Amino acid sequence: MKKFGILFLILVAALSAVPGVVGTQVESHYQALVDQIKTHGVELVSHRYHQGWFSSEAETQFALVVPKVVGVAKGASRIQRFSLISKITHGPLTESGGGMAEIDSKLRLDSEPLFPADYPALIRTFIAFDGAGKTQLELPPAEVASDGKRPQMRFQGAEGELAFNSAFSQADFHFTSPGMLLLKEGVKQLDLADLKIDSHTHQEIGGLMLGDALFEVGHLEVMESENGDRIRLEGLAFEAKSAAVGDDVTMTMDSRFDLAIVDGQRYGPGKLGIAIEKLPASILVKLQQTLTDIRRQQLNPLERQVAVMGVLMGSGQAVMERSPRLVIDQLRLQTPEGLVEGHFSIQPVGLELADVNDLMALLGKLVAEVSLKMPESLYRALFKHQLELQLREQLKEGAPLPDDLAWHEHLNSAVDRQLERLQQQEVLVYKDDRLVTEATLSDSLLTVNGKMIPLPSSTQ
Repeated sequence: MKKFGILFLILVAALSAVPGVVGTQVESHYQALVDQIKTHGVELVSHRYHQGWFSSEAETQFALVVPKVVGVAKGASRIQRFSLISKITHGPLTESGGGMAEIDSKLRLDSEPLFPADYPALIRTFIAFDGAGKTQLELPPAEVASDGKRPQMRFQGAEGELAFNSAFSQADFHFTSPGMLLLKEGVKQLDLADLKIDSHTHQEIGGLMLGDALFEVGHLEVMESENGDRIRLEGLAFEAKSAAVGDDVTMTMDSRFDLAIVDGQRYGPGKLGIAIEKLPASILVKLQQTLTDIRRQQLNPLERQVAVMGVLMGSGQAVMERSPRLVIDQLRLQTPEGLVEGHFSIQPVGLELADVNDLMALLGKLVAEVSLKMPESLYRALFKHQLELQLREQLKEGAPLPDDLAWHEHLNSAVDRQLERLQQQEVLVYKDDRLVTEATLSDSLLTVNGKMIPLPSSTQ
């Protein structure tokens, strides 16, 4: 009996010691999570970690540059600070089962809780013994009153899950929310409904992160603060994919919407596809590493631009040797004036950086296609806007502007002449009640609507 008693005491002592031993490993994994957040353009402001025997506590503050949304908010970009307050329970036993640790977190904006103190939010990360983890997010519906700094918010709740492996080389993210409503003095500022995000990323050649992501919104309505106009989008979706074949990477972005209401005008449905093909993975790895270093070094905007441009300029020839191809496809937009359709592609073949300064050499090493079909009224609007900008620049400083009637008559006459000239040259032709231009460039030969167009000679 005494032996069993001694064995029991040893076992209890061993089990009691395990959380403390595990705690030293947990801190390194928590730090790795913080480092991952930093690689996504977020600046680390401060970090405090207090390790206990059975549990630890951490408070980490980040700063994020929130860009100005043109026409929606006044002022320039602003810095949004937020803090992650975490309580870490050491394994081997947690509420989620056997594992290394369980982390319960709360989010604060500018040192203030995002939701009321009694709000039953769940932000829980479970880390398994092998270092893989899963973060679970459950945010019940809530209504938050305006406090003078932030508008009134009617939040309809959200659910999400992030699963990652121990090396953070693979991650799956899912997030859904019925939506939210922001009001200022009872006036709707933002209305978001049926938000869904799905992404799958994995590490491939040289640590390059590739994968796919889908972002969908049932409807999004924003009121412009400057003039009170509203912009409403329905059935909005963005889908991005990236994949590697050998050392070549292809990236695609497809966007679509069912309806857009701008200034009372209805547009849609609309869609646009963009693809970049045959990008060298080695160059993308270098650019990815540069961006990661920039975020870690917390460089100012000018220093960031210089660093990125340095990589791009130094890699330009290697990129050209792969003959990458840019494609803008599936451009299709229904407007009040009619249907707009378009296609564009361009690819350098055998192009060297030195050729950029020689127009004929450049044109001889480009393969391009363009097609645009648009109602005449839209061409007129575009030409008129372009001519108006040009005329305003030509007017001498202090010279009086023509009155509205004379100004518009002058612009309309100039647009008429420009359209007539382009139709006479068959650069624009009528097809199915739309003005169409279709052009190809290959082997220094330019064809527009089936007609050869002479290219400028190198002596011109």
